[in-house]
Amino acid sequence: MSIGGIGSVPGMAGRLGEAAAAGSRPAAGSGAVGTGAVGAGAGATGAAGAEGSGAAGAQFGEFLQKALADVNRLQLEADDAARNLAAGTATDLHTVAIIAEKADLALQLTLQVRNRILEAYQEIMRMQV
Repeated sequence: MSIGGIGSVPGMAGRLGEAAAAGSRPAAGSGAVGTGAVGAGAGATGAAGAEGSGAAGAQFGEFLQKALADVNRLQLEADDAARNLAAGTATDLHTVAIIAEKADLALQLTLQVRNRILEAYQEIMRMQV
C-alpha cells in the first residue's frame, strides 16, 4: 500500500497500512491501532472501558515511538550519505539522492500526521458538552 508515495520508505508504509487495514481491528502484536481499538474494551462497565483505552493508548504510544525512530534513522542515514558524498567516499550520487528523498518523505509524512492530530485535538477542545 502506497500512501502519497510513501510506499518506498521502509517500515513507514507497512505500519501505516497495518493501522488502516481492514476496518478497526489491528492484528495481534502488530503495534498498530485501528479506528475502533480505543473503544474495543468499552463494555457496559466503566472499568472495562478504562482498561481497554489504556491498552490502546499504550499500543498507540509504541506505534508512535517506532515510527519516530524510523524517521530519525532515515534522517541520520541521509546525513551520513550526504557527508560521505561531500568527503568523496560515496561515488553514487543516485543512491545518496534516493536516501535523502526517503528521509524527506518520511519527515513530511510525520509532519502531516502531527498536523492531523493537532487538528483533531483542537476540534475536540471546541466541542461543547
